[in-house]
Amino acid sequence: MAMSEYPELVVSSLGSGSNGNAFLVEFGDQRLLIDAGVPIRTLLACLQRRSLSPADLTAVLISHEHTDHVRALAQLLGRTRLPVIASRGTHAGMLNVPHRDRHVLPALEQTSIGDVNVTAIPVAHDAREPTGFFIETPTASVTIMSDVGEISDVNADFAAQADHLIVESNYDEGLLRSGPYPAYLKRRIRSADGHLSNDDCASFLRATIGDKTGEIWLCHISENNNSPQLAVEATAQALKSDGIVRDVTALPRYDGTVLTWRSTEKRTPIQQSSLPF
Repeated sequence: MAMSEYPELVVSSLGSGSNGNAFLVEFGDQRLLIDAGVPIRTLLACLQRRSLSPADLTAVLISHEHTDHVRALAQLLGRTRLPVIASRGTHAGMLNVPHRDRHVLPALEQTSIGDVNVTAIPVAHDAREPTGFFIETPTASVTIMSDVGEISDVNADFAAQADHLIVESNYDEGLLRSGPYPAYLKRRIRSADGHLSNDDCASFLRATIGDKTGEIWLCHISENNNSPQLAVEATAQALKSDGIVRDVTALPRYDGTVLTWRSTEKRTPIQQSSLPF
């Protein structure tokens, strides 16, 4: 099949943040829900915005077992039977998935769903066996890493391969330091198994993205220790310091907003030779 005959890759954010996360990846009649951490009513409403119902989904991929990634999973499975794809450790942490629907995808292994290839990316986070996902189609690819305490070479490799990149920019260091969280929770957030700060995310992207990388979405932005503006500014300024300009978007929380990226609307990456002053 010629490349032009393949359908477009469509990636939608159904909600992102410390209280709930879900993405929808569509490629023709393959529709993958990535995490189900938003309330079921929000999830159903967001699917409806894409003219879909739970019965239209092909599979659910779960990054890890924390509530903000599985909140609606049991209710979703009560509406339609779906394969649930996750690492062995993540499955062990989820008690509400029938064994018949569990499909284990170990880190760095790939599974094919029609013309969609999914690879589980090992990430550092305080869960049993958390992963991100590299999703590749004949049209385009997307890398999703929503909870990452620190970046590894493997994470960087999969980020560099993606046309569309979704990565955590969880907290601003100054806001976390001066905020109301107790000391133990601040330590947990900053730890190698916690979350990625704006500055760490910006440094990672500055060192990683190349000509293939198009639009960047910043996800899992803390409501108490960050702001969308601070997250975007940190990444955009870090990239501009190297003369690189990309579209950088801070994802909204689950308020019914559905933000969508389409491979057919990929913008040509802009590389500046010098910066205006």
